Amino acid sequence: MVSRPGPARRARARAATPAAALALGALLAGCTGGGPAAAPTGSSPAPGPASSSAPAVVDDGVPSAGADGAGDPYFPLDGNGGYDALHYDLRVSVGADLRTITGDATLTARTTQALSAYDLDLHGLTVSSVTVDGRAARWERDGQELVITPAAPLRAGTTFRTRVRYAGSPTLLPGDDGVQNGWYVGQGGAAVLGEPQGASVWFPVSEHPSDKATYTVTVSVPQGRTAVSNGLPVGPPVTAGGRTTWRWRTQHPMASYLVLLAVGDLTLHRWTTDSGLPVVDAVGPGVPASANAALARQGEVIDVLSATFGPYPFEAAGAVVVPEVPQVALETQTRPVYGAPIMSGDHPVYVLAHELAHQWFGDSVSLSSWRDVWLNEGFATYAEYLWGQHVDGLDPATMITRELSSAPADDPFWTTDISDPGPQHLFDAAVYYRGACVLEALREVVGDDAFRTTLRRWAAEHRDGNGTTAAFVALAQQVSGRDLTAVFDTWLYSTHKPDGWDPAAVAAAAPVGSAPTA
Repeated sequence: MVSRPGPARRARARAATPAAALALGALLAGCTGGGPAAAPTGSSPAPGPASSSAPAVVDDGVPSAGADGAGDPYFPLDGNGGYDALHYDLRVSVGADLRTITGDATLTARTTQALSAYDLDLHGLTVSSVTVDGRAARWERDGQELVITPAAPLRAGTTFRTRVRYAGSPTLLPGDDGVQNGWYVGQGGAAVLGEPQGASVWFPVSEHPSDKATYTVTVSVPQGRTAVSNGLPVGPPVTAGGRTTWRWRTQHPMASYLVLLAVGDLTLHRWTTDSGLPVVDAVGPGVPASANAALARQGEVIDVLSATFGPYPFEAAGAVVVPEVPQVALETQTRPVYGAPIMSGDHPVYVLAHELAHQWFGDSVSLSSWRDVWLNEGFATYAEYLWGQHVDGLDPATMITRELSSAPADDPFWTTDISDPGPQHLFDAAVYYRGACVLEALREVVGDDAFRTTLRRWAAEHRDGNGTTAAFVALAQQVSGRDLTAVFDTWLYSTHKPDGWDPAAVAAAAPVGSAPTA
């Protein structure tokens, strides 16, 4: 996620983006370097396994209740245990006021243990019925948990379907960092923003990025309105009885906070990039001309990022730009959501670069735990630097110099542990800017070729799955053959401002062949 700058650059990353820093003459680019040409971005590589980070099945033959959370240290009740979500079939009817919905959700999942009961996450809304494999199930509400007891226990390692019918008014949830997530409504439409939570305000879900699934989203809206979701449309919209039904489907699994729903007075633009990638943009009323001009450059941005990150990972791209959303943008999979205000600045393409980079890092390769959020935001911020070098020729070597001179040692920018920032600081400026510095420092020590190989392998080997900080560090050391302790201790794990930075000295002290062995 990224947002417009506020009065203080270091206040929060959602209020201080590198794009804004460029406008002030402060943004310094990252590095692409020379190298082999990227694969054509118009043909997404074959999907990875539907659940490449699926938990192992434990079968002791004794049914028990699944855990009420995925065990995330920041959000312990998010997600659920006992099963692995595979596919959501969501059917939602949106009321004329755009504030009420009627839903019918079917989750296909695979048990990872013998289950006597299990949970889904659901905030508010009124449940009218629950079935498991077509049989009525008992259910109860316990805070954000919808606790389901099937008519008979489920055996370990079996696929089952849960159908939940519900209705109500989706809400906004207060975030630990002060930003609300959920259902935003304006005069012309409604849209969902759900990072780190928010999907559960409009459908029952296992709400944690470690439990990814594919989605089919079918939305009925009053005739004359448009409904947009992830992936590509399944056939044309169908109008009958004063309502229009839109259907969208994804080819690749995604984390629940990346599920898109935007409805309202939207204009759809369908086009194809020069490399053959389908693009679907949805633009709300009153969106500035600068936004439309920026959207026309999406193919160029994807080509620039692909040169470093590898092939674009999904079947489609695009954007939703709406006035209902505040001054933020969210990397909803294949089609990020942008608040109209954030696209009205002098450099909206930098915002596009940030959110498009998330398609590789955050969306295709998702977090295993929210404490590793720098793997999302640091990488996406670095992508803005890549774009800056492409269009403005900015020097990557001065990035770290700028950070070292920008804040005193006692500033939270330096005292925050970006490898484990805490739920209140997930989107602080330190996570974004210092996260980008981790990558620039890595490049300066290992060189362009090893750096590019590391990022490409990270994107390819964890595609459609999840990653951790420890796994990325191990990969970087394996690719470079170097002991990179000094790089990561200085820029990732430290809570102190570095006294200085000499990459040549670090490289000399950690020659090729010094990497620790497993």
